[in-house]
Amino acid sequence: MNKNININEQDIFKYVFSPLTLSEEKKEYLRENKKYKNRILYYESVKNAIDSETTINLKKKIAAKIPEYTLANVYTLHQVKYSEEKEKPGKAIFAAKTKEEQAKLKTYTFTDNYRKFLIRIIFLENTTKLYLFSLTETVIENITLKTLPGGEEFFMNDNNAPLVIDKRIDVESIELKVGE
Repeated sequence: MNKNININEQDIFKYVFSPLTLSEEKKEYLRENKKYKNRILYYESVKNAIDSETTINLKKKIAAKIPEYTLANVYTLHQVKYSEEKEKPGKAIFAAKTKEEQAKLKTYTFTDNYRKFLIRIIFLENTTKLYLFSLTETVIENITLKTLPGGEEFFMNDNNAPLVIDKRIDVESIELKVGE
C-alpha cells in the first residue's frame, strides 16, 4: 500500500456514495486507514438518513413534479439530521491544554428533495469550506449558491473543488441553481 496517497473530502464521499468512481488503490487505502474511519462512518450515516426519509419527502416529490411549483434547474437543500458516533477519548486531556490547540470545527450536511445533490459545509475558525457533491456522479458546472436566511450568493465554475469562503456564514438552507 502506497503511504503517499492524497485523500480529500471528495474521495471519502465517493468511497461511500459511488465507490465505482474511485481507484482501487484509494479504496484499499481508505478501508485500511483508521484515520478516515469517523468520516466514512459520517457519510454512511448521512446516506442512511437520506435513504430513510422517504415518507416525508414523498409528498414533497409529488408536489415538485408539478411544473408550476419549481424551476427545473433550481433546488433547495435542507439540513440532514443524522446520528454521528462520538469517538471516545483515548488520550489523557490535560488542564493546561489551550483553546488554540482544540479544533474549532463544525460541519453541516444538506440535501435536496430529489436526492440529486449533497452539500457538506465545514466551518473552520474564520473560513467556510463548501463541498458540492452530485449523487448522480456527474460534474456540475455554472453553479450559483444562495444561503438562506442571509441571501448571500456564491458562484462556482464546477464542483471539482470546494468553495472556500473567507468568513463564517449563517446557513439554514441553500438554494442551488445549476447551469446558468
